[in-house]
Amino acid sequence: MGEKAFIFIAACFLGVVMICQQEVRAENKDAQAAKPAGMSAEKSNNMFAQKITTAAKINTMRVKEVVKISVKVKNLSSQIWPGRAAEKSVRLSYYWIDSETKKPIMKGGRPRIYLPNDLVPKKSATLKINVVAPEKPGKYILRFTMVQEHVAWFENKGAKTLDIPVTITQ
Repeated sequence: MGEKAFIFIAACFLGVVMICQQEVRAENKDAQAAKPAGMSAEKSNNMFAQKITTAAKINTMRVKEVVKISVKVKNLSSQIWPGRAAEKSVRLSYYWIDSETKKPIMKGGRPRIYLPNDLVPKKSATLKINVVAPEKPGKYILRFTMVQEHVAWFENKGAKTLDIPVTITQ
């Protein structure tokens, strides 16, 4: 085969490769547009799928009152949630939201409770958490969500939270 024929075949081959790469990039761009921002195709929001429930009946609390609550968390994802021993452990957290202003009350931070062990997909764990009431009377929402340390708050990745309306009295 002559040098010109070889160059021609190589150029054709490279042209086909470049066209294929452009098509793959276009497909990837379409796929990126179809999923939530900031998520890789492999991870999506699946890692953050949670179900949080409680049998506790908390309608009213007094200012600064502390109540121990049992909360059941279920891993609805297809991935293991790392427990206490992991650097990026998954924990249960809560915070208060002022019902009137819809703003979170962050005084005292967001307490977090470790999962005792890794939590495999479709399994649940019951955690006990001390909930401290806000410092001022009023109507609030007590919000529970999971958080993976140094990664994300599950609610910020589209996970459904457990929200409980609570009236805080003197």
